[in-house]
Amino acid sequence: MNNKTVLTAYQHTAVQCSTPLGLIILLYDGALAALRVALELMESGEIEQRSDAIDKARRIITELQCSLDTEAGGGFADRLMALYGYMYRRLIEADLSDDAGKLSEVIRLLEGLADAWRQAEAKSAEAVGSGGADRASAAEVVGDGIGVAADDDQAVLRRPFVGAA
Repeated sequence: MNNKTVLTAYQHTAVQCSTPLGLIILLYDGALAALRVALELMESGEIEQRSDAIDKARRIITELQCSLDTEAGGGFADRLMALYGYMYRRLIEADLSDDAGKLSEVIRLLEGLADAWRQAEAKSAEAVGSGGADRASAAEVVGDGIGVAADDDQAVLRRPFVGAA
């Protein structure tokens, strides 16, 4: 078995065994990895490969948008949807204008959101271990970063279709 086959099998298992929050985190990690590669390619002048990496990040952001349940998630989901839309537009602008600053801005935004989702996942795991007391929802943890909160992470998230990323 070659390294690519092993990596693909590992990634498939990670997706299949993940919680909804875990899948969201995998999407963030994928977008961040693609944008870091795009930044390196931008610096080395490899335009076509850079555009491909930025396109991968845009597809992942689209998947993040599709994973939101705006009816149940209310203001929190609406704010995340707007933020994802902003990041998507900034990536188009970065690609068209070869602007590393715009790429870096989106990376910073995604890093902040990914960290918040990781905290939510950790709090959720702690709550499961302690019988559910003091459970903070993902929306509460992430919502702190964008000024809103919802009642339940399941009200914000639908299971993403990670195969598209």
